[in-house]
Amino acid sequence: NHPIYQLLKKHWTTTLSINALGRALLVPFVFAPLSPFTEAQITQFVQYEYSNFDWTKMYVPTDLHNCRFPVAELETNPKCHNYGYGRCINLTWNTLRKFVETVLTQHYTGGDAQVCGDPWLAAFCTEMQSPLGGNIAKVPTVTTLAGAIDAMTMCIHIAAPQHTAVNYLQQYYMT
Repeated sequence: NHPIYQLLKKHWTTTLSINALGRALLVPFVFAPLSPFTEAQITQFVQYEYSNFDWTKMYVPTDLHNCRFPVAELETNPKCHNYGYGRCINLTWNTLRKFVETVLTQHYTGGDAQVCGDPWLAAFCTEMQSPLGGNIAKVPTVTTLAGAIDAMTMCIHIAAPQHTAVNYLQQYYMT
């Protein structure tokens, strides 16, 4: 019944199985025949990128900023005019973050101290970082309410809007 479990359950249940299917079928039967690399090289590359994914650096506002698309200027800067993905994904991130903030603020009424003392949240972070778990070493160890809100927003963002934007053609190849 933990609110973080409830937040992530619906998003991760489908996405994790789709990703497993993609790794099992798309890499060997679609990507490998089209690539100048061997299947083993592709798999090694995917595993490297996955395990070295910098969680907080890829938060949408940070990623946009690092790509020189200032969030405050997405709607007004002429250089952002044709960057519909950036404008839409930023709005989506903000909407998700507001929702996650509402849920977690209601649960963590004790603020940062309660977040820091939550053994379930600590175990979640450890499992995500562990080579025997999620194997994403750069998932943050969450100790503040703001950190929990951002980390859980990222969990949902990856599983839903970003996954859809990047992998929407996957169903075409799989059916």
